[in-house]
Amino acid sequence: MSSVGFKIFYSMVWLLIIAALLALSVWQWQRAQFKQQLLTEQQQLSQRAPVDLATMATPDLSTFLPVKTHGIYLNDQHLLLANQHYKGRLGYEVITPLQREHDIVLVIRGWAASKPNTRSIPTVLPVLGETTAQGMVYWPPTKGLRLRQAIEENKHWPRIISRVDIAQIQTWFDRPIQPYLVRLTEADPHRLIQAWIPVQTSPHRHLGYALQWFGLAIVAMIAAIVIYRKRGSV
Repeated sequence: MSSVGFKIFYSMVWLLIIAALLALSVWQWQRAQFKQQLLTEQQQLSQRAPVDLATMATPDLSTFLPVKTHGIYLNDQHLLLANQHYKGRLGYEVITPLQREHDIVLVIRGWAASKPNTRSIPTVLPVLGETTAQGMVYWPPTKGLRLRQAIEENKHWPRIISRVDIAQIQTWFDRPIQPYLVRLTEADPHRLIQAWIPVQTSPHRHLGYALQWFGLAIVAMIAAIVIYRKRGSV
């Protein structure tokens, strides 16, 4: 390879490395902005009075919107979202169907522990009679890992699930299942342990990652210049 060809190849390699590092920095900065927006939205919505789901159309229900709804808990048909951790302990997130007049709303009650080193089913105290569930709207992810075996072999209640798959859950009930869930808040007396947090990684951590990638890009740029000059002086 000629000297000119080598310089062009060398420059292209370093430019690609620096561009990749800068792209990672921008991506982490964008993640920080997104996480901060989520936290701000949740804080703003949490200050609003809960609205009755009977008065709201489904498309108007945004995540974190405070709501309330009335019905009867189907205490013998819990859904247990597996592999949920709280303070280092393994357990389940308990989701109880709330039967209303014409449909069912899935209510996230909170976290319940399994026995150490086992996948035992937790005991959830029943809520008797008609009740009011008060919480906030939660839209489950439409993508994710689905443990086919765990779903197919679990044919008895409570059912263990690997993720909230509304289409799958609908096959277990004879009434329509709403596409959203209600996550109980402190205002509801039937809430279990609250292990869920809206943002797993804080915006500040993403900003830290962004600065790290940007710093590496600067280091790579300096290294490229130094090596290029040394190479040229040889």
